[in-house]
Amino acid sequence: MKTKNYFFLPLLFLGCTSSTLQAQNDCKECGEYYCESISEMASGFNIKPDSTFEFFFSYGALDRFGTGTWKKNKLVNEHEVLVLNSDSTRHFPISLVKSDYKRKNQTTLQLLDVNTSLSTYFIAFGFIESDTVYSNFDQQGEAILDGVGFDSLQVMFEFCPDHMLLISAAKKYNYFEVKCDQTIFEIFFKNFSLLISNNKLEGKHPVLGGEYQYLKQN
Repeated sequence: MKTKNYFFLPLLFLGCTSSTLQAQNDCKECGEYYCESISEMASGFNIKPDSTFEFFFSYGALDRFGTGTWKKNKLVNEHEVLVLNSDSTRHFPISLVKSDYKRKNQTTLQLLDVNTSLSTYFIAFGFIESDTVYSNFDQQGEAILDGVGFDSLQVMFEFCPDHMLLISAAKKYNYFEVKCDQTIFEIFFKNFSLLISNNKLEGKHPVLGGEYQYLKQN
């Protein structure tokens, strides 16, 4: 099966310097790897000679991506792994910007600066003792939970459940403003390991979980 090249970038120069070619030749694990066992989905890694990487995941209208740096480690059994990390200074895409109390017997969460076509895919959860209540945000970016004094609150985006905001100090407030920035579809890697094998990488999938193989393209 021919795999679409999702990592293609227009060439700015017709030639390459000798140092760049040498780096590419010395980096045996560098190249494009595609996961070919996922039906109707496309996903892969681009491992670059400059110790950076790119990741993509595409399923229908959903496109997710990630970038960062990689290093190679050797395990006790002499196997080698790539360890991937995103920039640790990047901000988490969902954050709490305001907490307040309003004289109402309900808890309100308000999304700020979110596209109206996406706001309904956000969900607010309220936890109190052994009970859980939840509500989807509406097109105006508002979610209302019955009751006040929750032990904690949680905001989740359905398409990116790995980006989850937990509000722990919720008991004395019942109004919260939450901001979501443009990196909501970005995946953040932290010590993500892939086993280096013969022309393939093996390990978990950043979006799907489970164990997968990523085959290197010639």
